[in-house]
Amino acid sequence: MWEITSAPNAFAGYQQLARAKIVLENQIVRSLAKIPPAQLEGNIILAYEPVWAIGPGKTPPNSDYIGLITDFIKQTVNANFKTTPPVVYGGGLKAENAAMLADIYQLDGGLIALTNFIHPIGFQVDELGKILSIYTS
Repeated sequence: MWEITSAPNAFAGYQQLARAKIVLENQIVRSLAKIPPAQLEGNIILAYEPVWAIGPGKTPPNSDYIGLITDFIKQTVNANFKTTPPVVYGGGLKAENAAMLADIYQLDGGLIALTNFIHPIGFQVDELGKILSIYTS
């Protein structure tokens, strides 16, 4: 599960996780309630990335956190809508994190990041093969 190394950090970490769960549950329920129930089964894929990890130079969450949140998302959707959609990591699957993300059994995939927002800026198509090779090995 989620690893925490010291007591003061543990309290802050659990507060952050509790807040994330409240926000996620509200977003999931409000958003999916707009979709007719018959269209939910097999027609949606949810992507998740914590807002604090978005953008160049930001620190992505660790595998324990991603797994915990993925489980929470699936359980929340199932409890409220009686379906369990695939959940992918929306933070950008890239060569640096492909192996870590592939090892998270709760995840059903990830959005591949081929855009580089720091020098050299642009679309890095040559990275696709490397990412897929690492992720699927």
